[in-house]
Amino acid sequence: MVEVFQRTGTNTEMGPDLPAAFMNAGLPEPRTQTDTLNGAERWMPDVLQSLAPQIEAFDLPLGPLGDLNTLYERLLQETASRDVPAPLPAMTGVWARRPAP
Repeated sequence: MVEVFQRTGTNTEMGPDLPAAFMNAGLPEPRTQTDTLNGAERWMPDVLQSLAPQIEAFDLPLGPLGDLNTLYERLLQETASRDVPAPLPAMTGVWARRPAP
């Protein structure tokens, strides 16, 4: 997923740079919060399926993941057998309020 995002121009490391981007856009200094979420097994198969055309266009390997149509069930089985949820990457949220005119 990250490789596709990077090849299509997405800055996957933008989190630390978001406050500066907000301020460069004329917004006040924002508040930030970084969380590490669990539950990748619930959304990762959908994201991979939606990225499949780009993955194939970039000739990236999908084979090691097996059938994307069964990935959700396989991830659920694996996380249940280990009794831990699949971790997601750290997610950074940034928000700011413009002062009233």
